[in-house]
Amino acid sequence: MKAAAFFLALTTLSLVWAQEPTSTVTPQPTLSESQIDAMEEINVSTKRVGIGRKEISGDDAQDIRNNGDLSGVLDHESGLETQGEGLGKTWNTLAIRGQSFRETVVLVNGQRVPESFNLGTIPTENIEKVEVLEGPQALAYGSDALGGVINILTRKAENNPWSLQVSGGDFSTYQFQGSTPSFSIGSIHNTLSGSYFTTDGYSPLPQDPITGLKFTDEVHWDISHSANLKTDGGELALATSFFRHIGSAPDADNVIAAGTDQYDLDGRQDAWGLQSTFGLSQDMGGGWKLAPALFGNYSDVLRANPIGADPTSGVYEPYRNQYLNYGGQVYLTGKADEGIPKVSLGLEARDEDMWSGLYENHTRQEGSLVAGATLRFSDSLRLDFFNRLDDFNDFGVWDSPSGTLVLDATKDVQFHLSGGKGEKMPTFDQLFLPLTDFAALPPDLAAQFAGSPFGGVWGGDKGNPNLVPEQSLSGELGVDVTAGNFLIQLSGFANYYQDLINPAVDPADNFWTYVNIDHALFIGTEDSVKYHLTDVLAPYVSATYINATDDAGNPIPGRLRFKFASGLDLRPEKQWSLDLNARFVDRNPVATQYLTDLGFPAPPTDYWSLSAEVKYTISEHMKGFITVQNILNEPIVSFQGLPYPGRTFQGGVQTTF
Repeated sequence: MKAAAFFLALTTLSLVWAQEPTSTVTPQPTLSESQIDAMEEINVSTKRVGIGRKEISGDDAQDIRNNGDLSGVLDHESGLETQGEGLGKTWNTLAIRGQSFRETVVLVNGQRVPESFNLGTIPTENIEKVEVLEGPQALAYGSDALGGVINILTRKAENNPWSLQVSGGDFSTYQFQGSTPSFSIGSIHNTLSGSYFTTDGYSPLPQDPITGLKFTDEVHWDISHSANLKTDGGELALATSFFRHIGSAPDADNVIAAGTDQYDLDGRQDAWGLQSTFGLSQDMGGGWKLAPALFGNYSDVLRANPIGADPTSGVYEPYRNQYLNYGGQVYLTGKADEGIPKVSLGLEARDEDMWSGLYENHTRQEGSLVAGATLRFSDSLRLDFFNRLDDFNDFGVWDSPSGTLVLDATKDVQFHLSGGKGEKMPTFDQLFLPLTDFAALPPDLAAQFAGSPFGGVWGGDKGNPNLVPEQSLSGELGVDVTAGNFLIQLSGFANYYQDLINPAVDPADNFWTYVNIDHALFIGTEDSVKYHLTDVLAPYVSATYINATDDAGNPIPGRLRFKFASGLDLRPEKQWSLDLNARFVDRNPVATQYLTDLGFPAPPTDYWSLSAEVKYTISEHMKGFITVQNILNEPIVSFQGLPYPGRTFQGGVQTTF
């Protein structure tokens, strides 16, 4: 296959930016060091613009590496809601401020991950920092960033020791992680890392009588390589990772039902993927930098039960989807004068291809022209603005302007006003699922389905080829106040949507599908208070409220309505620490069908969760941790309405040398 040959050549070069961990997020889906200079720092303890910019680093990043669970740490933050099934590296996604997970752009080292990836497929053992950008400030990342952006940064290939970690927990859950010290091949610095994760999972409902599976089992392993080379006035950087993921995951019908309660338990996935990035950051003199880059990723996903919305359909035959994304960019950034201290100009090109065993082959090309700048009106007032023109071969040209006005009223009080226009192109899954044109199925699969009790009910092509892109107008007003040991952050936001893409049930056949909602309005607040009581004790509390309604005033089903999160960091000694975290989540209700059809009660829309983690230093080169989730053993439910297993434990040790 020519595309596969191209990708192998690309990964040999491995061409997109492996970004150096810094304290900034830039406004582009392809970050480079030169682009970092184009936006204000967002370090959580120093400069930042509002609660919508978050950084997870230090001990919190260590928690991700300890548990191999990125979603668990993200759940402690305000405004964020992870959605998935099972434990650890099982299938998980991220929704921001009541948007769906499809309105969140996920980046690894500044590069988009493809439609087939999720948080569970991303290697965690090498994570240095996670940055999150919410609301209008994220619109400069282009299509799909209507909710926000998460950027996962990995360690550079310099000054790393040997590292080995072993952990285990309930449900025969085990994890092994390791990384090599930095080593040089000539002038090139390198490091290798990898992990292996396995869990038997738990059974939220009685085990499937045919497969005997518990539906939340998982086997995951990955290996990563990073390298960098100093040049005359610049640096070349490379990052490549491979993953293999086998176990519970959504099948075709489930992909649509994500965010609802009608969710099959028998979805299976055997997937592997490769992502590679390479880029150059070159000093051009006079404060200007040039950053060309290339990127590519490929994934092969074998899904089971592609049609049945109920295991009694008897359809368990698998199908395969293959995804190839590749492209390049070039950015020029620098300073014009004192009044325009930051300027960024860029060109981007990206190609997305999918070869599907269920709904045929599809391709999408995108070219973008990007421009941005910071206008400094005075020492206390500045405007960061960005605009991009995106040209899609299937949906035409779209304009996405956005800007943030920042006022430093005093050294302790900062106001910001953000606004912008964005769009989201329908994904391949949204356009072509569910496909139930049985005449086009392989003969053995068509016969299998025709013999099921539903063969005469579900028929015809149920794809959504007439979906149109959703559009948004977003605004946010916020203030950050530092008062002694207090950091108070308040924010109000509003998002107006035209043609919002949302899951819905077709009453004609009870199949989940996607529809465009003509108009929708999301109005909410996100607020937090952090108090550095002493060097030993630091509590925090946050609350997020969203009122998401359609043009008739009806709540948008399945969207986050309220989240309360609080925590306490206790560090009485250097040798050990205790982190307590509590959260309450409430979502808009959805029509209850699947679980009630099986005789189970309708799932609740809200739940409480309390967790704790103890970290301790055994010696200079060895650390340990113990984590307890759902301490109160509450009947927590996932976003699909499936119950979680109750109180769970995990513990492990890490050595460096």
